[in-house]
Order: sequence, then C-alpha cells, then structure tokens
Amino acid sequence: MIATIEELKKIDKFKTVDDDLLIQKLEAIETFIRGSYTNNKFYNRHVKFKAQSSNNKILAVHPYLKVGDTIEIVESPNQGLYVIKAISETEMTLDKELFDFNSNYIIKVEYPADVKLGCLDMLEWVFGAKSKVGLKSETLSRHSVTYEDSASFVNGYPKSLLGFLEPYRKMRF
Repeated sequence: MIATIEELKKIDKFKTVDDDLLIQKLEAIETFIRGSYTNNKFYNRHVKFKAQSSNNKILAVHPYLKVGDTIEIVESPNQGLYVIKAISETEMTLDKELFDFNSNYIIKVEYPADVKLGCLDMLEWVFGAKSKVGLKSETLSRHSVTYEDSASFVNGYPKSLLGFLEPYRKMRF
C-alpha cells in the first residue's frame, strides 16, 4: 500500500474519516496509477523469489523484506497486492487470505517519495474538492453557467493532479 493508516491519520483532513473508507480510496488510487495510467508496477526487481503458500502464510522470507512492505504475487492463484503484517524466521503473514499453492512468484513493490506525496494529494482532493467538480464558472445576472470540460479530467481526477506521474509512464504493448 502506498501509505499506512497511521501515516494518513497524521493529516488533519483524514483524522475523522473511517479507516476502511480511507483504505478503499487509497487502493483505488493505487490501482489506477499502476494499471491504466502509468502501466508501471513499481517493482524492485532485486527483491523477487518463489515461495510456497500454506495456511494463509508465505513459507519463506527474504532478507530485504520487512513488516509493512508491499509485495505483489504473480503467476499464481494468489495474484495481487499484499502488505506484510508479520515476519518470523521461516514465514510471512500477509494482510489478505491466500490459497495453498506450491510456487508463488513474489516481487517487492516500492513507490518513490514523489509518487507517495502525489497520491496523498489525490486522496485529499477526493475528500475535499471532488464535490465541487463540474461547475467551472457561474454568473447570476443574465444567468450564465459554464461547465468543466471533461478533457481536463482523467478517470475522474484532474489532469493537474497527475503531472507527478509523467516520468513513470511506460509504453503499453
């Protein structure tokens, strides 16, 4: 995950927001950034390995993984993003349930600092200015209303908020 609940709750705007709602919105932003917008998975390719999953645990550890890190499991029925909740000497516990499988391919996901900050800006926009979207200008005398051009938005987010992602966009083949 791009940020933890503890990190988000330090921001005044998120102190009163329900934790589950914050997680849901942040995961949606993460999916949008990794998938349709940048086509960049933000993998740390130096931290990858195969491991067995059983009883909702990964039966292996990697020296460069720690509690709170995000990993992605690919080429497995467990495919998806997970956050490491606990690590022992021989196994890792993740934040979601796992299917028992012999060969999960695991890769560490790391987001640069500017991507994290940009995502927080997007999240603040979702909880603040999003409700004011649509109306660009309004005049009362002689009643004139101008609506926001849909070309200035990408997947519901203003293009001005997405500029930080331009260096991370990859070609889609």
